[in-house]
Amino acid sequence: DQPLVLENEAYRVSAEDGRLRIREKATGLTFENALRFEYQLDAGDTYSFGPVPEHGPWWAEGVDAAWHPERPDTLRLRHDLTVPAAYDREEGPQGTTTLAITTDVRLSPHRAVALAIRYTNTAEDGRLRAVLPTGATTRTALTDAPFRLAERTKPPLRTPESAPERYAGYPGELDYPTHHQGDFVIVEGNGHRTWVANRGLPEVELLDPDGDTHVAVTLHRAVGWLSVEGGRIRRCQAGPTVPTPGAQCQRPMRAELAFGVGALPRATVVQHARAFAHPAWARERPALPHVEGAGDLPRTGSLLAIDNPNVLLAACKPADDDEGTLLRLYNATGEPQDATIQLGVPADRWCPTDFHEPWDNAAAQPVDDQALDLHFAPHQIQTLLIR
Repeated sequence: DQPLVLENEAYRVSAEDGRLRIREKATGLTFENALRFEYQLDAGDTYSFGPVPEHGPWWAEGVDAAWHPERPDTLRLRHDLTVPAAYDREEGPQGTTTLAITTDVRLSPHRAVALAIRYTNTAEDGRLRAVLPTGATTRTALTDAPFRLAERTKPPLRTPESAPERYAGYPGELDYPTHHQGDFVIVEGNGHRTWVANRGLPEVELLDPDGDTHVAVTLHRAVGWLSVEGGRIRRCQAGPTVPTPGAQCQRPMRAELAFGVGALPRATVVQHARAFAHPAWARERPALPHVEGAGDLPRTGSLLAIDNPNVLLAACKPADDDEGTLLRLYNATGEPQDATIQLGVPADRWCPTDFHEPWDNAAAQPVDDQALDLHFAPHQIQTLLIR
């Protein structure tokens, strides 16, 4: 049989008995069990996770690995995860059910290992997470946030028993170990960067931040109530006690992640992560060989190009008055940045503007050689109109 190995210039990926092994060639970093699945009971609600520390967590067991039946460039892993079927605050875990998890693994063009995870959720009152290694020891990560990279530091664990005065006061809310992410999380340490990009999975946590730190990405949380009281993180109610059966997520589920590692510049990592999170969308036009084309546009083109990877594009759209194009760019770093914006659309003038998009004749400047030279203060956002 052909060995279960995927390889390109950046990675060598292999699979055996449901275990995924990833080696990054430039650094030699090797992860022997690079993908695990963790399940915890959830006594919380649609607002907040409710830990149940006296039970669990449960970890999936690798079942097998094989080539994808239809795609020769993809490995397929299968895990089984037997967990409580539900949880009752008075009676504890109720019954058992098994989640059969299938993961398709391929080498992504975004210098990453792409993971497409599928399963049908048959358990209530629980949280399922994908857990991936970082090769670092840290309490701090960078996550994608609006117009910036946000530094997220995991707080020390506080419980109702360790912080009774805080828990007893209003609103009795202790520190959340999870953090929000947009498109990705980056962990830096030991001379390399590890990143995990996602498509629509906004919650992340650093596990074992004082040891072999892992990234845990929430795949789903299943709960049955809009709001409950007496949780171990939030004491008071955040809303009315209304049943939310749909929030138990009893349905087929799908998640897409990309795992990358290496001694890459931060700006390069951001480019790879965002390209995975927001893949280009294209639709093939039907072939019409007997129709003569009358268009004068080239077959390929670019709306704009930015020569500094630390300056990112947030918006490119027609202006609200249909006169010209609006650009919004921002400096993703805490240092001043200069950038040249090469325009792929005709333009004679440009001016700075704001969210209301007014054109300012007094501030308008000529466009020379279809390019704009801009200076950005730390974390500055600039909105421009070009005509």
